[in-house]
Amino acid sequence: MDDSKVLGEGKIGKLLFRYALPCVLSLLISALYNVVDQLFIGNSSIGYMGNVATTVVFPLTILSLALALLMGDGASAFLSLCQGQKDTEKAGKAIGATLGLTFVVSVLFTAICLIFLDPILMLMGATETSLPLARSYGMIIIAGIICSFYTNVLNPIIRSDGSPIFAMIAQGAGAIANIILDPVFIFVFNTGLEGAAYATVIGQALSMALSFGYLCKSKTFHLKPRSFLQGWGLLGKTLRLGISSFFIQMSLVFVTVTSNLVLTKVGTDSVYGADIPVAVFGIAYKVFTIVVNIPIGIALGGLPIIGYNYGAKRYARCKQTYNLVLISSLIVTVLATLLFEIDPMLIISLFGGGSEEYNEFAVRCFRIYLSLVILTGLQRTSSVFFQALGKPIQATILSLVRDLVLLVPLTIILPMSLGMDGFFYSAPIADGIAFILTLSLTLVEYRQLDKKERENQKQLCLVEQAGGQR
Repeated sequence: MDDSKVLGEGKIGKLLFRYALPCVLSLLISALYNVVDQLFIGNSSIGYMGNVATTVVFPLTILSLALALLMGDGASAFLSLCQGQKDTEKAGKAIGATLGLTFVVSVLFTAICLIFLDPILMLMGATETSLPLARSYGMIIIAGIICSFYTNVLNPIIRSDGSPIFAMIAQGAGAIANIILDPVFIFVFNTGLEGAAYATVIGQALSMALSFGYLCKSKTFHLKPRSFLQGWGLLGKTLRLGISSFFIQMSLVFVTVTSNLVLTKVGTDSVYGADIPVAVFGIAYKVFTIVVNIPIGIALGGLPIIGYNYGAKRYARCKQTYNLVLISSLIVTVLATLLFEIDPMLIISLFGGGSEEYNEFAVRCFRIYLSLVILTGLQRTSSVFFQALGKPIQATILSLVRDLVLLVPLTIILPMSLGMDGFFYSAPIADGIAFILTLSLTLVEYRQLDKKERENQKQLCLVEQAGGQR
């Protein structure tokens, strides 16, 4: 049975597992890069101040990811369109031009960040205490950021070329190298934050090398020397296709930068000081990212199933698939929420110990700030659901409303009157409001699917009756 027939007739549970597993693993591997350094640094002699430094640098890595996905996801979508049109030569030109543009963008990004590193880090929430550590870590990360750029540009292209397993292996190899090298550099060679940064860059360089190696055996497109020169006119089309991915990542940048700045200001006037809140928030937000990436990966696995059946007018299968996505998402986020509420120190202690004030702030952050992660998971999966149905407006609204429209303003406004409590409650309030919008849009879409299914059944009955009369 070919893939298209399987999508329309296969058992939905098995299909979802088959398609979702590589997506979930790829997202988790990607998230590991942002977590592994903090795990080892927090347990080293540097302590939580090292985590402050990595948290301050984190928005720059997300900004580079946003630019990479703008180019990579755009080229990936363009490749899929070219595959449908059987125009592989155009795909090769577009990908060649994308790789050329990646070099230009990554070099400019590196130069600007290195030249203005200190003021950028202060803008990201560094204090006089944490700035030297953030600088030593950030300089190495930024100097090797070209490896991250190319890895994140090539990964979606490789997936669209029909090799999701290889894409996962390429990312996974780099993550594993990072995990192995982190303790070696930090504890054996005693290189501290710089060692953690070197481990990250080496891991990304390995992923980049494997990804470039794949280009020699690509399936549906082939790069030629002229591909790098003749495809620049296609970049407008590819970048438009990647713009939604760019905005989603940029929303994370705004959330982290705004939170760091607010925590620095509010924390200075509290018993916690400026550095403890920034360190803890960095941990909490990265744990949050890992948890939410699982429902997103499951939803992305359901995307081709829903999209195919929607195009084939099998609307009941669309709903069945998404219902299974929702159930899976609920299981993951409910388990995570129980852990956050019952024993948050079980997670916090993985990132090293701290003072009594540190532990108190961490427990409150996990129990309040992450209290409605269940709703976040449902909101993120609904965005993918609308994407699968070919409804980019609804998908984009749901992608941005929680972070940009609600969370960023609430993070600024609530602490003005409520202090640190205002920061803690900004996330669950944003989650609650975003969920109301998500539920409304999803119920409207479900009713439309039911209506289309009834109309489809009526047409089938009329066809059967006409055939019987003959």
